[in-house]
Amino acid sequence: MKLVVVQHIQCGEWNSRSIFVAPDEMPDQEIKDHLKKARNAYQAAVDEGVKARRECTIPRPSYHFDARGYPDTMTIAEARTKWEEDKAAFDKWERASYVGQHSFDHFVSEVTPLKSYWQVDADVEYHADWAHQHGAGLKYGNEEKAAYPLNPESPETGEAELL
Repeated sequence: MKLVVVQHIQCGEWNSRSIFVAPDEMPDQEIKDHLKKARNAYQAAVDEGVKARRECTIPRPSYHFDARGYPDTMTIAEARTKWEEDKAAFDKWERASYVGQHSFDHFVSEVTPLKSYWQVDADVEYHADWAHQHGAGLKYGNEEKAAYPLNPESPETGEAELL
């Protein structure tokens, strides 16, 4: 398996990275094409979610129909129909706005054959039990931003291609 690292740059600054694995026989250009496809799908979903959130003028309807929230001039049937219409419109908006809340990693795994490194079984696995060392300030791995410096082939040096 090939290890694929995507360095995420936002506003000219390094933000984080994603790590994927690809089959050894997959050419680098194909990997890049898959990552572009995932990036485009993710950006489209985010844009759709932002647009949906901006366009929603419907307040969240109650989870169950309650006639007390409607004018006395409406019949129960009319009020229920109005509630069902509002609920359907709100549910449609909610689904659209939530799609873009997934991560880029999620879209890579959904629309490409690449897998996040944690979706692949390890050849060797160990467990480190740290017992009860609360407040000791242990650092278990590379979970901090400072632990992920840009590699020498970063967009800052112009040697790596952007997606």
